[in-house]
Amino acid sequence: MDSRILISLTLLIVLSACGGESTSGSSSGPTPETESDNTGTDDTEGPHDTTGGEGSGEAGGGDSGNGSETESGEEGGTPVSPPVAVPDSPPFSGTIFVDPDIVTADDPSAFQGITAQGTGQRLMYDRREGWVNTSPYLFLASYDDGLSIEIQVNPEFTEEEAGIEAARYAQMFGQLPTLLRKDVDTSWIHKGVYPWGGGNRNLLVHTGQGELYIADGIAEETLIHEGSHSSLDADYAASPGWLAAQQADPTFISTYAQDFPDREDIAESFLPYVALRYRRDRISDELAALFEATIPNRIQFFDSIVRDMYPLE
Repeated sequence: MDSRILISLTLLIVLSACGGESTSGSSSGPTPETESDNTGTDDTEGPHDTTGGEGSGEAGGGDSGNGSETESGEEGGTPVSPPVAVPDSPPFSGTIFVDPDIVTADDPSAFQGITAQGTGQRLMYDRREGWVNTSPYLFLASYDDGLSIEIQVNPEFTEEEAGIEAARYAQMFGQLPTLLRKDVDTSWIHKGVYPWGGGNRNLLVHTGQGELYIADGIAEETLIHEGSHSSLDADYAASPGWLAAQQADPTFISTYAQDFPDREDIAESFLPYVALRYRRDRISDELAALFEATIPNRIQFFDSIVRDMYPLE
């Protein structure tokens, strides 16, 4: 065969395998403005921050392609992700901004009921003050998978306001899968526009920031991030399997995960995993392909440990 023809055929094969440039944006949310000093998960330090754009509340402009048709493979309609170039740097700044419809307010919740239990002395973490001893309003939220959460609402709210906020967030917590609520014993609810947090067997909520997250449609996505801190970090963030997956993947899913690999990588990666495995019909083929190309080994790791995903499944 003529050598020029052979070279041309080889080039065509290489170009076909690469699949061209990804159509997803290189960033899908604002760059984190600051990082908290309170990043521990034990009882002496504060909770992890929410991913990226602290205090911002603005959703990023990622190319989520909601509502787009998915390609089908063989009979059965299995979505087929188009080929994308393997990224050599994080494609997003923070994953909570990637798509507001991975979980929505209309999705099922395991929330069963809530009971007011008066007030009581509690140690709470408040981003405005740090650790505080106070007497919050107490509510017991119960879920139909047998779990419960004591919701502690700062006494800066009136009793009526406290009941409203406790019920609102109790229902939202119930949209988290059992896996992400299994190690959540309490929730702290305060006023203020400050980042939410996870860890300490707790979910931290500042309601001013909550209003921004709700308006942008990313409150549910943010809770998946925070629930990952509370229920996955302690078991897996330093595990050999997770560390091996980090090393094997081409890069991190976000700059936030890359900047804080020990404490943010699981939480940043788990939301894309949920989108791929439990809400695939809500994300575009291009976004799915980008997830799969960026963190394939992390996805396989989650496949090996994930269970109890009700009510997402």
